[in-house]
This record gives sequence, structure tokens and C-alpha cells, in this order.
Amino acid sequence: MAVKRSPHGFTLIELIVVVLLISLSTALVIGVNFRQSDSVRLNAAARELQAFLQLARSRAIFLKQNNRCFYQSSSRQISADLASHPFVLPQSVELIVNTVEGGGMNDTEAKQPFLLYYADGSAAGPKISLVNAGKRIAVTIDPLLGFVSMEPASLKDGAGSEQ
Repeated sequence: MAVKRSPHGFTLIELIVVVLLISLSTALVIGVNFRQSDSVRLNAAARELQAFLQLARSRAIFLKQNNRCFYQSSSRQISADLASHPFVLPQSVELIVNTVEGGGMNDTEAKQPFLLYYADGSAAGPKISLVNAGKRIAVTIDPLLGFVSMEPASLKDGAGSEQ
């Protein structure tokens, strides 16, 4: 008498195919997220810088005092006269500050102010950019109102050319 086998369970080939499909889809998801991490890091740094500069403006208005913002390149910190805590840039993000004359700040100017918020909320300062992995975000500060805005820009435009 022949033993009849019922098809319960999976064959080895079916299991290998399923494991292969799961591995490929996981690799695709991780690869896409890894490539986007630089962009995410740059956008997060831009939002944090925007919040820091808006706080510096608010403190200048509230305390009725001018508020200078500094960039210390050695420690990668942005600080302000009236701020209690500095903003630290992530390691992969670079801050580019173009002076009025068109040149960038160098390491010897570590304690020179790059932005000034007046007590009425207006501002004076150069063009600022954040750069990471070939992407650049231009930071625009309205001189009359002191509002901070961010917009993506190409590295060939203005402040991004000074690396």
C-alpha cells in the first residue's frame, strides 16, 4: 500500500524565495533612508538654526537691547549675547557666512558677530548658508522685520560658492 502525503507546510525552495524577497525589500528601504539621512540632517539643522535666530530676535525685542549672534568655527557653535544656550551644528553640516564685501568668515574671526538684531526687531547681517553633502539651504534674514526664512538653493548660487 502506497503512503499518500498531503501537502502541509512549505518546501525549501519556497522558504528561500520568501527570505530572499524580504532581504531585498529591507535592503531597498535601508538604502533609501541612508541616502536621505544627509538631507534630513540638513533640514533639521536649518529648522533648529531658524528657531535659534527667531529666539535671538524675540529676546532683543523683549529686553529692548541689541542682540549680537556669533559663530565659533572651532566649536561649531552659534551663540548670542542674550541667549542662555548656544546652538551646535551637526558634524556633517557646514555654516557659510558671507560678509558684505563678498568674502567668507575664516577661522581667525571666531568671535566676530555675524548677525545683529536691534531692539526694534530689525536685523543687520550677511548672507548665510547651511551646506551638507552637496545640498545647500540659504538662510535669509529680512533686514526690516528680522524674520528668518529658509529655502533650498544650488551650490553655484551666492553664498554656497565659498567652501
